[in-house]
Amino acid sequence: MPIMMIFVLLVIALIVISGLSSGRQLQSAGDVSSAQQQVGTIVSNIQSLYANNVDYSNLTNTVACSAQVFPQGCSGGQSVTNPFGGGITVWPDAGPPPDFNVALAVPSNAACVQIATSIPAWQVYVWGSPPSPVLLNPAGGAVSPAAAQQNCTFGSNNIVDFKFLKTSQ
Repeated sequence: MPIMMIFVLLVIALIVISGLSSGRQLQSAGDVSSAQQQVGTIVSNIQSLYANNVDYSNLTNTVACSAQVFPQGCSGGQSVTNPFGGGITVWPDAGPPPDFNVALAVPSNAACVQIATSIPAWQVYVWGSPPSPVLLNPAGGAVSPAAAQQNCTFGSNNIVDFKFLKTSQ
């Protein structure tokens, strides 16, 4: 009887562990989807905000917060959080061509790979702390999973930086 009880407890433990693992995978997929939506909204709002300007000069988190660019709002006047719990920062690039950056701090190498490969942008960089940016899509287009996997190596300090071009509206 005690062996049967141990076996039952072992089976229950395996079911619980399997459920926790599946839950984490579902959470991660939900975080990626939320981040995609969040970045898409931010990009669209910035492009609308700067539609009548020749470039994105003066774009900062403070300006973006004041203009309600971030879909979930801002705390402390400029602090914005992405679905992975890291920060979001926006800024103009010197250009040419006129472009701006949306960078997400992500807490793991796996999240870095997922985000870098799931959001289309003109250029996608990954860097850690201290900054050492690596361009993941030098030919433009989509970031390959291999390039992301090779460069998303900063652990809890991964920053994925997306560059978006000025659009004509």
